Amino acid sequence: MTLDIGKLHASRSGQLQKAVRNRLFMEMMEMLEEELHNHLWDHLNQNGNMTELLEKLVNRQVDPYTEARNLVRRLLAQKNH
Repeated sequence: MTLDIGKLHASRSGQLQKAVRNRLFMEMMEMLEEELHNHLWDHLNQNGNMTELLEKLVNRQVDPYTEARNLVRRLLAQKNH
């Protein structure tokens, strides 16, 4: 049995490149998540939006999942204008 060093190196090099790409992707996703979180938090804390939202949630006037989706859409719409 002959060991092909070139193929072994190419295989390991490909694995390393894939691992680096995956790590960079995960880091980027974490940064994106933090940035979105900060923007949403700022938006909710403006003009009593958080207090109003909490009241609606407590009184079951809104569904938290639907409201979360709507908040993100409104924030993105504001950023596009």
